[in-house]
Amino acid sequence: MRKRIYILLFAVSMSSIYSCEEMIEIPEPSTRVTANRIFSDSTLALQATLNLYASLGTFETNFISRVALYTGEVTSTSTSSSYIDFLNNNLQTDNSYVLNVWRALYNVIYQANAALEGLSSTSAFSDQLRNRLVGESRFMRAYCYFYLINIFGDVPLIIGTNVDQTAIAPREKSATIYTQIIDDLEQAIELLSVYRNEEKTRANKIAANALLSRVYLYLEDWERALFYATEVINLEYLDELPPLNDVFIKNGDEAILQLWRENGYSHLSVMIPPSSESSVPTILLPPQFIDSFDEGDMRKNLWIGSRAISENIYVYPTKYKLRSTTTGDRAEYTMLLRFAEQYFIRAEANVRLNKYDAATDDLNVIRNRAGLPDIALTGDQQQAINQVAIERERELFTENGLHFFDLKRWQTINEVMPQRKPNWQEFMVLYPIPRTERDKNPSLTQNFGY
Repeated sequence: MRKRIYILLFAVSMSSIYSCEEMIEIPEPSTRVTANRIFSDSTLALQATLNLYASLGTFETNFISRVALYTGEVTSTSTSSSYIDFLNNNLQTDNSYVLNVWRALYNVIYQANAALEGLSSTSAFSDQLRNRLVGESRFMRAYCYFYLINIFGDVPLIIGTNVDQTAIAPREKSATIYTQIIDDLEQAIELLSVYRNEEKTRANKIAANALLSRVYLYLEDWERALFYATEVINLEYLDELPPLNDVFIKNGDEAILQLWRENGYSHLSVMIPPSSESSVPTILLPPQFIDSFDEGDMRKNLWIGSRAISENIYVYPTKYKLRSTTTGDRAEYTMLLRFAEQYFIRAEANVRLNKYDAATDDLNVIRNRAGLPDIALTGDQQQAINQVAIERERELFTENGLHFFDLKRWQTINEVMPQRKPNWQEFMVLYPIPRTERDKNPSLTQNFGY
């Protein structure tokens, strides 16, 4: 058996680091020697850590637009099965996009594990650099496991590189994996700094706090969700959120963590229609969502576009504007974490804790940026949660599967989805475990219904 170790060819600029990728395959007996060589050299260790982010791009490309189709956030004009299967919730165990999601996330996890093992046994460079690389590796492992359990449910917990163990690892309970995620993020918070004046393409203390606040929200630990969201908001010292047109630009004030893109446009260019006015968009927004926006909501004007073709009006998301090479300040990177979500996390946690005034303040930060007037949440907790849900959907639509996860954690998915998708069945709350992975690992059981 062979293991793959990914090495990035070093260059001075971040552009060169990310764009010049070389994969080296090494026979099994040499793996430990090679890992020791990589992590005894500060340049190679940095390159290996940066490759975690480059590898995550495969996940984003295969997941974000398809999960939006899966939940009915968007529809499609395409007749390709790669779209139709998600649109119709007809995922089979051999679906290539599902397999790519699984493999991409575990690929990053394996690389993070290799980095953590290598960094733990080296004294070749400063504690400051080692702490940063360890913190980033722990963050990335936590990020990937968060998505794995929210997409697939229980999954194997792999925290080492011993292939004899990992190849037959059974599925672990999501609760166990959440414990590992929390431990990784707590360690990342301790090890990382804010690193101001750098591009927002590497995890830092703010990113680790942001992901941990989301984790505690999903676990319904309201006090901790509130605490970590507040840490994020206070760490950045933003006087106000940036204008809507600046949310998705590279290194903008809204961004907590983005995926660097060599050509200056995001992994989500599939959602952006071709420049030709006669080209029908592939991804569309459903009418009921478009109609849900209040009068005067600037997000409807700035994040949603339309095109008239042969007497038909096609309406589509335009959070990202670019699908061709762009340089300068208006270039775009794929957003992984942003500040608006932290206001929603804090607002929801405050509602659950019956702190309605504080929750109202945070929702109004988002509403005011969109050009909407203040609202006031009442003492009816369910009504307040419903309002948070409405505001979240209008702000975070088509972003990173968050709507799918929201419906599941609120336990409303089996009420909402049959209204959008008549063929919806309860087992569809999880993706299938890829057949190829089960063929290789007899310990992997399949999710119910597949």
